[in-house]
Amino acid sequence: MRSADAIKSILEEQGRSQRSLAIDLGLTPQALDQRLKSKTMKVETLCQTAAQLNYSVKLVPNDGGESIEIEG
Repeated sequence: MRSADAIKSILEEQGRSQRSLAIDLGLTPQALDQRLKSKTMKVETLCQTAAQLNYSVKLVPNDGGESIEIEG
């Protein structure tokens, strides 16, 4: 799943709009829309966005080792 799709799914689950998230992030709705339409998203941007949605970003190794949480 692309990061933008995950963010949109979380927004839907929480009953929030992209506009409300943009305002909480200090962005215009158009700027957030551009970020979500982009084919790439910086890890820092993803972490900041996830944190605003009360989520975190973790790296989970395929071999079942210890995961690492990334902060924005």
